Amino acid sequence: VVSDKEGRLFICDSQNHRIRVLDSGVVDNYAGSIRMDDFVSEMSPERIMKATTYTRAEPNFHIEGVRDGHAKTHAQFDTPEGITVGLDGSLYIADTCNDRIRKVSPDGEQVTTHAGMKG
Repeated sequence: VVSDKEGRLFICDSQNHRIRVLDSGVVDNYAGSIRMDDFVSEMSPERIMKATTYTRAEPNFHIEGVRDGHAKTHAQFDTPEGITVGLDGSLYIADTCNDRIRKVSPDGEQVTTHAGMKG
């Protein structure tokens, strides 16, 4: 868990392969999607529906992976376990099972691989 200069708390949700944010008493997904070729959960892990845009996903539906891109719709993690905030406000995440350090841009929009690679 780490906080930024705005007082938001960022949490590595290792079991669900996501980064959560606690802001003003509300927990939300900050990075890590559940996308699987444009399929998302429909309020239950047992039901899948086709979607053209990302809305909000059921918290208990998790898919691990490794993919850079838009934080909420494309990026995927596999067991993120460590997190820190850089001087510019970027988040740096230890993406443990992918053997990578991932970076979330200060605006929270993009995830990139900062260091490491699988294999």
